[in-house]
Amino acid sequence: MLFITSDLHISHDRIRIYCPETRGHFKTVEEMNCRMIKNWNSKIKADDDVIIIGDLSFTNTRETKFVLEKLNGKKTLIFGNHDNRIRNKTDFLDEHFVHYDDMLSVTIDDLIVIFCHYPHNELIKKDAGFANLSFDLFLHGHKHSTSCILDNNNRMIMDCGMDGNNLVPHLWEDIKHRYYSMLVPNTQ
Repeated sequence: MLFITSDLHISHDRIRIYCPETRGHFKTVEEMNCRMIKNWNSKIKADDDVIIIGDLSFTNTRETKFVLEKLNGKKTLIFGNHDNRIRNKTDFLDEHFVHYDDMLSVTIDDLIVIFCHYPHNELIKKDAGFANLSFDLFLHGHKHSTSCILDNNNRMIMDCGMDGNNLVPHLWEDIKHRYYSMLVPNTQ
């Protein structure tokens, strides 16, 4: 199975302040990390694929490695704005990820899917050329929200962060179902 998530923020103490609804109740980052590991492994098995759309960690590689080694699945990392500590550590990245990059465009179940940490509208502000990207689904993180829209071109743009899904990665089949259900006109 394929799972998608973002914004784990491993060992990021202040994320408990920034995301009080989902992380504010944790007394320590260790407690938060343990809950993420438990939630993750309750859904993801060793042979499942997981795409992490940025902001993996907010700590050193030792602590990040400690948590990563407890998380099931074959992982792909799309870099986010808080991944600078690991971005150039190719030995670390090669050890823990089957692939890593700034952005990924793939076809899954006949749908063109783009994975990028930043929302599509933020990319367009940086470079207007991103407005012409061809995709069916644009899956991002960064906002820590439940945002999911269908644009005027019937393209779904969805925040896949853990905070918008009760600290649980999203199952690809659920995302795909959501996309197709949004395409169906409301008949009520």
